[in-house]
Order: sequence, then structure tokens, then C-alpha cells
Amino acid sequence: MFHFLRRQTQEQDTGDECLNGKACQLYEEKLPVCLNQSLDFGENENVEMKSFSSVNKLLQRLREHLPRYFSAFANTRGGFYYAGIDDISKTVLGCGQGMTLSELKEKIQEICDEARGRAVHLNSCTSQNSWSPEVKVIQVTSAPEVPAYLIAIKIPRFCCAVFEKGPESWEIDGDGEVSQLQCSDWFEKMQLQPSVLDKFRGDRFENTAEVELLLPIMISDSFIGDTGELSQRLNGNLGG
Repeated sequence: MFHFLRRQTQEQDTGDECLNGKACQLYEEKLPVCLNQSLDFGENENVEMKSFSSVNKLLQRLREHLPRYFSAFANTRGGFYYAGIDDISKTVLGCGQGMTLSELKEKIQEICDEARGRAVHLNSCTSQNSWSPEVKVIQVTSAPEVPAYLIAIKIPRFCCAVFEKGPESWEIDGDGEVSQLQCSDWFEKMQLQPSVLDKFRGDRFENTAEVELLLPIMISDSFIGDTGELSQRLNGNLGG
């Protein structure tokens, strides 16, 4: 993971550079989008298309799909996510029937805001740039009586790392309460100094590599060195 992060910080920051001109053009220009309109670009490493035209549970599907693409695009070179386009024929089909434009945009923005909380910086990061996907919902013209929409999301590249979901890691506070770590807290613990790793290693582990494998379930300084008690508390609190 840290090899990937070093590569991220060493690569030139492309910022909001349009990596796919036609995909960017569709996003940026305020032009009408028509039902069954054929587009002159398709999917590539920077563009993802989903139809979702016949999906009743659109928001549920977006909640399942978007975090993965937010992470994938943000951790590489950025990209665009379009919903309401057939990825094979490159034809606009629309999606979100039965919803209003403002309602749909609000719900998608909530998913984006959640993802923003999973963007974390390395301690050594000098840019400390903020990160957030940008959302546009475009009403499809020439659609039937029930309005349909094209969802367009611009996902900028991030300087450090964006997680798809929160870590399966937990910590114990001073009162013995177990709580799930947030991405930023987990990431902070992943960057512990070697001296702290040595303290955690104690007599139970033969080398630092073994300790590093345990970092995703490493918890608080107050229990470093007593992994047995830590395991018992976690199993008790999590029903194990």
C-alpha cells in the first residue's frame, strides 16, 4: 500500500485536467441530452458508464457502485462516471424515472459527501488538498411523460488515498469501550513509528513484518503489548 502512496505523491498532479476530452465535454457543456442520443465516446480507464434504465432501486445501486469508482478513479488519474447511458451502444437511455431532478441530485450528493470523509492524507503530504466528487443531473429531453435523467459525476484525482469503505478496524478507549475506527484514524495508525511497532511486538512476534500485518486490527496505545486482552474484548463486543 505504501508503495502505491509513494507513487501517488511522486506523480505529477493533473488536477482537473480533462483526461478524456469528449467525456469532459459532455460534463462541462450545458447542452441538451436527448433520449436515444448516440455518443461518440465510450468507456475507458477514465470513464465508466451504467444504464440503470430499468432499475427500480436506483439509489441502492448507486450506493453499491459509486464508492468503488470514487476510490479507483481518485487513486489513479481521476475520471467520469455516467449513469443513464448504455455502455455497449453508447446510447442515452436515462434513469431515475419517478424522481425529481433536485431529489436525485440531493441523494447522490449525500453519497459523495460520505466518500469525502474517506479521503485521507499521509503525514508527509505537503499539499493537503481537499477532495470531493462533483455531481450534475441532466434531464433527458424527448423522454416519455415520466422524466428521466443523465447522472454525470466528475471524480478528481486525489493526492493521497481515498477508501471505498470504512476499515474493519476497532479501538478501545480509556473506559474499555470498543468503537470502529474512522478512515483517518486508521490511516494515522498505519503510519506509526518503528518504536511503537517494536513496543507492540513484545515477545509475541518474531519480526516487524508480522506486526505490520496486524495493523488493520491494531487498536490503541493503552493495549499495545497485550494482544490477548485486546482479542478477548473485541470478540466479546462483536459477538465472537
